Amino acid sequence: MQTPPEIQFQGMAGTPDIEDAIATHVAQLEEFWGRITACRVVLKAPSQHHRKGGLYEVHIRLALPDGREVNVERTPPKDKRHSDLAFALNDAFKHARRQLEDQVRRTRGEVKHHEGPPIGTVVRLDPSGEFGFLEASDGEEIYFHRNSVLDDGFSRLTVGSRVTFAEESGDKGTQATTVKLLGSMASEHDRSVGHDPLRTFKPSTRMTASGHSRRLRDVRVMSSLPPTPDIRFDGSAR
Repeated sequence: MQTPPEIQFQGMAGTPDIEDAIATHVAQLEEFWGRITACRVVLKAPSQHHRKGGLYEVHIRLALPDGREVNVERTPPKDKRHSDLAFALNDAFKHARRQLEDQVRRTRGEVKHHEGPPIGTVVRLDPSGEFGFLEASDGEEIYFHRNSVLDDGFSRLTVGSRVTFAEESGDKGTQATTVKLLGSMASEHDRSVGHDPLRTFKPSTRMTASGHSRRLRDVRVMSSLPPTPDIRFDGSAR
């Protein structure tokens, strides 16, 4: 990398554990493809009004040769797992790796061929009945809204349902559209009664702090708030 990775904290402190985790993720991206020229990571804490149970925002920008870029903004709507900082970071860098792989394929002139629409598995449904998440064949979890399910089929979905879908990039990251329950499973559901398709989200560990400025090894770290007591990356106080 031509310049040291830049890490910016907004509304929270940068602790050694967090910085080390980010540096490890960045190193893994560089190991995969050594032509990344610059990297900027912005980590934003939940707003003051939503500290308890609020969602972390993680923005990642990778500069690549020939003006190419990888841009990731991970704050899936209403995904409570993003109140866990470790999960939010892992999820954002997973998507950055996926985008980087696509860019590398384009650079090498490789084109992915699909015989048909991708197939995924429903892994979670929100109790509100408004949205859920499916798992694609590569292990990525993708958000979908009930209005994206064809034929008013959201109520027929259960955890484990197999569906076809299309992907699109929205303001909050990748989302699934034109979600369609596969035929045999749709028929089986229509014959069943009394099955509750909803699975409750489990709240995850929350981690908050207020910020300070520091420089860690070859990583540039920025924030503008006074320091607070050290906090472990797993969320427990030291």
